[in-house]
This record gives sequence, C-alpha cells and structure tokens, in this order.
Amino acid sequence: MASTPNITKEEIKEGKGLAIIAYIIALIPFLAGDKKNKFIRFHAVQGMNIFICTLILWAASWLLNSIIGAIMVGSAVTLSAGGVAGSLGILVLVNAVFGLAFTVLGVLDIVGLIYAAQGQAKEIPIINKIKFIKK
Repeated sequence: MASTPNITKEEIKEGKGLAIIAYIIALIPFLAGDKKNKFIRFHAVQGMNIFICTLILWAASWLLNSIIGAIMVGSAVTLSAGGVAGSLGILVLVNAVFGLAFTVLGVLDIVGLIYAAQGQAKEIPIINKIKFIKK
C-alpha cells in the first residue's frame, strides 16, 4: 500500500474530521472541505471511488435480479417447474456473490475510515487499482 507524501501534519490535523466523513457521506468533503488540503482531498477521492463502485455494483445487482425475476415469471407462466427451480438457484447464487462484494466494499470503507482517523494517507487495497476519480 502506497502512502501519499507531501501532506503536512497541519493538513492532517485540520482535515481529519472531513477525511473521516468522506467514508460515510462521500460528497460532503468535496462540497465543504478546503480544496487545498491534500489530506481531505486524498480521502475524499478514495471515499468517492468506493461510493461509485457501490453504485455500479448496486445497478448490476438490480439488473441481474430483474432479468432472473423475469425468467422466473416466464417459467411460472409456462408451468415449467424445472425452469423456476433453476432460476431460483441462480438467483440465490447471484445474490450471494453480490452480498459478498457489498461486504468487501463495506470492509474497505471501514479500512479507509480507520486510516483517516489515524491521520494516515494510505491507499485502500483493491480500490487503489479502481480509480474513477483521480487524485
């Protein structure tokens, strides 16, 4: 995990509160934070990247659940018990995978929050490879 140099102790002290909030409500530091504070910016970008990943994951989950649900309804209409049972199994598997992915994102969010609370500017594992917003 890389850390970001050139952040002063004063920036950390002044920006710690908003850096923590970045992992709870991602937009607040962008709207209320000091634009020149590198510590706030670092954590705001990471918090926003996690938020965007969560939104994409939610949209994919909703789409797949809708498709599988439509298949299940179609199978029920044609009275195909095997089709309904198979679709139900896939639905359970898909939701288990998405549940695990949401849990991982939640843990990464907590890791970022802990880094911010400790005054560290460390990149969060996995999220440092997925960057929708650049530093």
